[in-house]
Formats: sequence, structure tokens, C-alpha cells
Amino acid sequence: MFSLLLLISCSTEEIIEPEEEILVKIADKSISVSEFIRRAEYTVRPPYCRGDHNLDKKIVLNSLIAEKLMAIEAGDTNSFIMNERIQMYLRGRKEQAMRQWLYEKEAMEKVELDSAQILNTVRVAGRRYKVSYFNVPDSLFAYQMNRQIREKNRLFEDVYCEATGLDTLPKKEVEWSFNEHDAILDSLYSEPLQKDQVIGPVKIDKNEFMLIKINGWIDRVALTEYQIQERWRNVSEKFIQRQAVKLFDNFILDVMQGKSIEFLPDVFSGCGFIRAGLY
Repeated sequence: MFSLLLLISCSTEEIIEPEEEILVKIADKSISVSEFIRRAEYTVRPPYCRGDHNLDKKIVLNSLIAEKLMAIEAGDTNSFIMNERIQMYLRGRKEQAMRQWLYEKEAMEKVELDSAQILNTVRVAGRRYKVSYFNVPDSLFAYQMNRQIREKNRLFEDVYCEATGLDTLPKKEVEWSFNEHDAILDSLYSEPLQKDQVIGPVKIDKNEFMLIKINGWIDRVALTEYQIQERWRNVSEKFIQRQAVKLFDNFILDVMQGKSIEFLPDVFSGCGFIRAGLY
């Protein structure tokens, strides 16, 4: 029995929580660097401290310190804190923090970057492409249209007009951005492209493909050391986020495998469904 308990205790994985970098300690309270950044960057600040000067940062930090002092003064059992709605709010914030910690452990910490991929992207990440494009709802049709352009030397515009019956080809500008579709970024920023080059078909969704023609571009070259480092950081962050999302999606699929959700009938009465299976 003792050996079995020893075996179980030895095989249990110890979970180490990520350490916070503490900026200020006030009695048993503390202000971390991430808490300061969230308050300074992700919260709407009043007009008198919306700048980026040291004085504005001091005002934000002093506000956080004042809040901690008020929390210490009020204690943990005052009527405000013990209010049911406040307790529900605090519980929600704690659960959100737990989800963020889980995402950090199961996604962010497991990302492995490809430095060669980042370098190839950084070289062309300053380009703002001017492109013509059209969407095709079928993969076979998309490849047939692409073959006509490449092998039969037909004009991109003529193939579009013949397929759609329209005479105005959609155009847009694309730059390296967190708001652009990943598949489009991969097709345009993996290597240097040429004017009039046709890209695709690019798979945008399950049944949606895109053909893209490069009409030209404006290149914002990174010249200074700071600009080069900043571009490398931006590209790296994009790849980190993309990989982290995929890792966490796979983690959720694994956790939810074989599980289902049962909805309360009173809440969903008249909606046409009571039970929904997942995965």
C-alpha cells in the first residue's frame, strides 16, 4: 500500500505557475508589471493622463497604489466586498485569470518558432501590396481558372469576367497585419513576389478559395536598428499568436472529446433543441 502511494505521488506532475514580475509591494498586496500594463494600455484613461510621458505613467501607478491602500483599509469582510453582485464579479475575474493562465501553459509556452520562416517574412513585411482578386466557392473550379491563367496565358481580368459575368475586378491593398487572413499573409509574405504574378488558389475557408494578382506595392524599408528589431518583434508575435491559437484549439478538442452539453429546457423552450452533442 505504501509503495502504491509512493508511486502515485511520484508520478503526479507538479504544476508551476508563471512568476509575476512585481513592480510594487504594499503590505500583503502587490502590483505586477502586467497589471500596470493592462491598466495603462488596455483601459480607457482620463484626459489628464492619456499621454506616454513619465508623468502619465506615474499617475497610473499612483492610482493603482491608492486602490491597494483602500483595499487594505476596507479589509476583506466589509459590506461592499461581501455584496453578492461584487462577489459574482470577483469570481468572474478570477475564473478569467485561470483561463488566461491555462492558455499560457497549454499554448503560449509550447510555441516553437521557425527563425528561417520569420526571416523570410521580415524581408518583405514592409510591403503594402496592391492586388486584384476574386473568390471561388469550389476548389476544382478555382484550379481550372488558375490553369487557364498560367498555362493558356489568359488575362486574369478576362478569366474573372467570363466566370462571373461582371466587368469590375475587385481590388484592395494588403499589408502585414494582425487583421488580415493568415492564408493571405502566408501567400504574400513568404517570399519576394513579382509584379503581375498570380497567387493561388488560396484556401480562405472550407469552401472558399481566392486567386490574387499582384498589381504592385509600396515598400517601407526598415533602415535603423530599432526599425529592424521592431519588425522582427511584430512578425514573431504574429507567428506566436497563430501557433498558440492552434495549440489551444487542439487542447480544447482533446479535453471535450466524447463530452456533450445539456441545456436547461426552460431557458431554451421554443428554440427547437434541448440537447447538443459536441465533437
